[in-house]
Parts: sequence; structure tokens; C-alpha cells
Amino acid sequence: MYDFIKFDESAVLEEAIAKYEEATKTTLYAGDERRILINSFMYPAKLIAEKANYLANQYFAQTAEMPFLQYIGEGRNVYILQAEKSLVTMRFRIAALQTFDIAIPAGIRVTPDGIHYYATQNAGIIIQNSLYTDIICEATVAGKGHNGFIAGTINTLVDNVLYISNVTNIDTSSGGSETEDTESYRERILLKPFGYNTAGAEEAYIYHTKSADSSIGSVTVTTEPATVIITILNKDGTIPSDLVVDRVQNALNGKEVRPLTDNVIIQKPTTVSYDININFTVSEEDRSNENSIKTNVEAAIKAYVIYQSSELGKAINPDVLRKYILNAGAYTCTINSPSYIAVNKQSIAQISGEPEVTYTGIV
Repeated sequence: MYDFIKFDESAVLEEAIAKYEEATKTTLYAGDERRILINSFMYPAKLIAEKANYLANQYFAQTAEMPFLQYIGEGRNVYILQAEKSLVTMRFRIAALQTFDIAIPAGIRVTPDGIHYYATQNAGIIIQNSLYTDIICEATVAGKGHNGFIAGTINTLVDNVLYISNVTNIDTSSGGSETEDTESYRERILLKPFGYNTAGAEEAYIYHTKSADSSIGSVTVTTEPATVIITILNKDGTIPSDLVVDRVQNALNGKEVRPLTDNVIIQKPTTVSYDININFTVSEEDRSNENSIKTNVEAAIKAYVIYQSSELGKAINPDVLRKYILNAGAYTCTINSPSYIAVNKQSIAQISGEPEVTYTGIV
């Protein structure tokens, strides 16, 4: 936070006493009750200064807290992105061909587990002499908790429909997201000035991209002649679904966003695979903490994997991995893999398989 009022209690006290002595032509000694009274004002004065500092910081997007940040954002026409519902394509199938159409109403629910539910967005029809139809279904509640059910796992029909023999999802459920978090909202507010014009500058494309879906974390913008390539990555380091890509594509192709001369392409990142194979030791001095250090090293490796996949174009650097492991309490660390690998702005580093970690004992 910005420090608008620098409150030095000792300096303020000395100044207050000096002003009083000057005004009254007296000297306030240590035990003087007037000096004690002036001293007693310092604590509430400090509280007032701290409160004033806090309130002054609420006028700036860089330092404001909620709900003040929201007031700033809405004043700039930047609104918190609300949670989105996950979508999935469901295949409704009948057992035998029929000579008439079979209607599937909107709102028919399906579930993989009796906990997560999806419902048909619109009515569908299995036309005569066909065995199935595909219908987009939407999660009944918003959030990312309904994402990630792979094809074939959503296979229970909750609401019976005449003639339907089975249902199954033919793609992975995706597109669900939580309400935008404070720091992501702050970033978009700070990027807003770049978004007043059409998306021409790099920051403008980043602003409009992140405004399209709250699940988007890292964004890179690269250019070719008359073409802008935008690569997107989810906040949790996962590859965005086709639904998210389409959502961003539609948002950036709006006539008030895209310059007429730009061909905008939204793409998923390519992946650069790496392995982790390390040996580590614990020092004799830390013998009593041996087990906790081993646990900490395992946690550090998991943290490194998350760090490595959190941003597009982040190079694979074994020295960073070594830092994580040594900070966890290891005495020595030998990195067998990965080696240093440069990663371009359109790619993301992802671990291949499970880390191989060998503890070689106390030295």
C-alpha cells in the first residue's frame, strides 16, 4: 500500500510538546501531567493516520480492497466476471429404429454420479430412422466442479424419456468457472485503458481475452502479417477446452473489438514435456527432522510442477527446481533431469509421468 501519511510517533510527540511549550512559555518535564496528557493523544492520532492511509489507498486500483475495488472497476465499466456453467455434449440413443420422430424436452437431467447434474439446454429430436441425437447439456450449478468428466462417464439418465435406452457424453465436460477472484479483477481494471480502443495493442488483446472468461490465466499475443495469434492457458495451468477457445474467439471477433485488418486466431498452447529425476540428502545436523524434510521435499516438487505450468513461455530451469528442494530442507540435490529447455510464448511446459525422487540418506 502507498504510505501517504508517514506517522513517526516519537517525532510527532516531540513536535506537539515543543508547540505547547512555545505557545505557553512553559517547560513540560517528564512527570508533568500536561505532558502525560499530550502523550495520551498519540495512540488515537496514530490510529487516525493509519485509517487515513487505508482510505486513501482505496482510491487506487493497485491497492484498493473489496468492495472499493469494485466501485473503481464499475466506474470504468469493468465488472466482475460471474461464474460460468460447465457444458458437455450428450448422446441420447434409442434401442431400435423408429418410423417417427422422438422428442427430448429441454431440462432433461443426466449425471455421472448422483452428485453432479447436467440438463439439456434445448429440446432435441431423434428423427425417424435414426438411432441417436447429440444435445448440449449444461451443469445445473455454476463453477468448475462440473468440469473434467471424460467421454463415457456421464451415463445415467435422471428424468426418463420415452424410448431412450441410454445416454453418454461424447466429449469432456468443460467451460465451468468460478466467480472472478480479486487479483484477476484488479488486473483487468488496470488493463482497461488499453481496451477503450479496438484490440490492436498487445495489452488490449490481453484485456479483451481475459474479459471473455474468468478461467483464463496466462495470455500471450504474437503476430504474423495481418494475423494476430492469441494463446491462452487456464489459471490452474491446464489446457483450455474448445468451449473456452470458442468463447474467446467470439468475444474478440466483435465489431467493437477487432480491427478490420486483423485476422484473430485463438489457440491452445502446445506442450513441452519434461521429466523429474532427482537425488537428495539430509545433513547430519538435521537428522531429527529427517522425516519432515522428506515430506517437505515431496511437497516442494509438487509446488515446482505447478509453478512450471502456471505461465506460457516459462523455460524449464533445473536451477529453479534445485532451489525449491534446498529450501525444503535438503542438504544436497542432484538433478538428473530435467535439463534447461527454452519454451516459446505459445507453449507450456508439462511434466510427463510421475517425478522420480531418490533419497540417498544422511551425510
